[in-house]
Amino acid sequence: MNSSRAPKQWSLTKSETTSPQRGLISDGEHVPTFRQSTANQRNVHLELMLGQTTNFCSVISSYTIVKNSTSVKSIWQAIRAHYGFQSTAAHFLDFASIKPDVYESPENLFQRLMPVIEDNLLISNSSITHHGGDVITVDEELSPTLEDLVVSTWLSLIQPDLPGLIKQRYGT
Repeated sequence: MNSSRAPKQWSLTKSETTSPQRGLISDGEHVPTFRQSTANQRNVHLELMLGQTTNFCSVISSYTIVKNSTSVKSIWQAIRAHYGFQSTAAHFLDFASIKPDVYESPENLFQRLMPVIEDNLLISNSSITHHGGDVITVDEELSPTLEDLVVSTWLSLIQPDLPGLIKQRYGT
């Protein structure tokens, strides 16, 4: 299970240096000239993207996002830690308890079902394992069968007879 603690920080050594370009490098000759960018240009684009991220996630310190993040994954970890919804295998069981709200549109219901499934896809470097500890080396993708299962569940939640009616009408 994932912990809600921040990732462990490491201590800098005397041989490390700071880089105003965050370790970004300029494109080499393998990139067509019209697409090449310098380390400074890449850093400007990264700073803009991180700034926009902080605009949409004002509950997380902008310093945490702009200065301390090391990847998009680390930003998501900070958001998940703040809201207390770390991805765990137990979260998958919440799927069975989803019920439509009285005035909820079918689209909103579907949009509540999908994240539960998407958040439980196994990814490499995750603390969630399979079959008692099998190491995941490749990120799991949403398969058509799994998506069909979500759609079938969604249709049943909208109206219990709906899957049978659709099968009867479009089954062939």
